[in-house]
Amino acid sequence: MKDIAATVNAITSSLAEIAAGNITAAAGKVTTSLVGALGIAVGFLARVARLDGIGAWVQKKLEPIKKAISSAWDKFVAWFKGLVSKGRSRSNATPNATTGNQKDPEHDKKVARGLAQIEREEATIDAKDNDGKLTKAQAEQVARKVRQDNPIFKKILVHYNPKTGTNIAGQHVVNKPEIVYEWFASNGARVSSRKPYTDDLEPAPNEGTKTNPFPLDWPKKASSAYPELYLGERTNPDGTTGPAISGDRNNVQGTIRTLDPHLQNQLPTGETIGITTKWQLDVGTILGPLAPTGVTSPGGGVINSLLKKYGYVPDDEGMDGDHVHEIQLGGQDVLSNLWPLNASMNRSSGSKIDKAAIRLASGKQVYVYQLRELVQKTNRAFYFEVKTVKP
Repeated sequence: MKDIAATVNAITSSLAEIAAGNITAAAGKVTTSLVGALGIAVGFLARVARLDGIGAWVQKKLEPIKKAISSAWDKFVAWFKGLVSKGRSRSNATPNATTGNQKDPEHDKKVARGLAQIEREEATIDAKDNDGKLTKAQAEQVARKVRQDNPIFKKILVHYNPKTGTNIAGQHVVNKPEIVYEWFASNGARVSSRKPYTDDLEPAPNEGTKTNPFPLDWPKKASSAYPELYLGERTNPDGTTGPAISGDRNNVQGTIRTLDPHLQNQLPTGETIGITTKWQLDVGTILGPLAPTGVTSPGGGVINSLLKKYGYVPDDEGMDGDHVHEIQLGGQDVLSNLWPLNASMNRSSGSKIDKAAIRLASGKQVYVYQLRELVQKTNRAFYFEVKTVKP
């Protein structure tokens, strides 16, 4: 009975080893145990039948049986290993985990590219309201776009906790939902790149002031490098101008004026546009105070609507009205702070500023969107100095 119990124990313990990945050693152990068990059974039957001296005959007959047992066990091991692997892929969602035996040698690179796109898509979508956080619908939009662009993912699920004060892990959060993107290529889960503000990230009292502002790489051009606009004279009875599309120049009557972004340009119907000195921006410009979380940009509608009367078609031209000083950094929604800019640069700038990293004197790193959460809690004023601009 002890021999039989040992055989059963060898089989069960070996299955556990196979599940853990120790395939070869476990398979050998079970094969030996099964053949040994067969010998035990034959010996037991011989004793019951009172047969003596059949040991050599048994050993000879066991050889082909041993081979058959070994072959059958190998097939069972392969089946059991596959079953365990499938169970793992459904139950484990470890961050950025990928399996080692992929048929596609580019598998891990494709997964990495897809995961990197999550942050870019978050930035693009958040740029529409610049509030530093995503709604569930926006997070699901991120997941759909990444899944569409990266066929390596079988699916991407969004786990969203909108509750103020706690996140899914039960940690304290200030007005910030937690988002987890669970992806299935091999398996894995990626937490949204935005982390909530915590008290250990608070800057020292002399940091981020007007006299000691935080350095900031500006994601847009200097205001002097904003594009010039070209305006023809009246072509329509109501005083407006149609767009001067290619081949249609002769329909624009009179002189075509060049409008400089840094000059005060009066339009035919009396409005004046141009970036005034107060809102002009270049390296060395001080920006602030930083707006709290929840303050959003109204977009460039004020100048877009005005210029449309004169043939300006923002979408067709790849342009959009831009706040030179962003609203979250003390800018105002006034014509003197507005000018058309490349739409992609304009729409991504708010989110890029929010995700700008600031190195504190303590050595810790804080992001602008985290500082906005602190402003919401304490009303503290933070200022920034432009260190670089885009060419």
